[in-house]
Amino acid sequence: MKIDAEHVTLWIERLPDIQRQVVTARIWGDLTFEQIAEVVDRPTATVFRLFHDAIDTVREHFQTPTEK
Repeated sequence: MKIDAEHVTLWIERLPDIQRQVVTARIWGDLTFEQIAEVVDRPTATVFRLFHDAIDTVREHFQTPTEK
């Protein structure tokens, strides 16, 4: 399956606000989880979980049925 940046961006926009903020800060802002935690006023472990949950959500959308 071919994945383009526009399609991924559309899926990221569908994430809950806090997950979208964390993903954007980590990937495009190149911030560490500690820095993001300070910005969003959440514990670092929570920010880490939010990031990975968001990435899993997006990844699941792009998996083929045999990969699920």
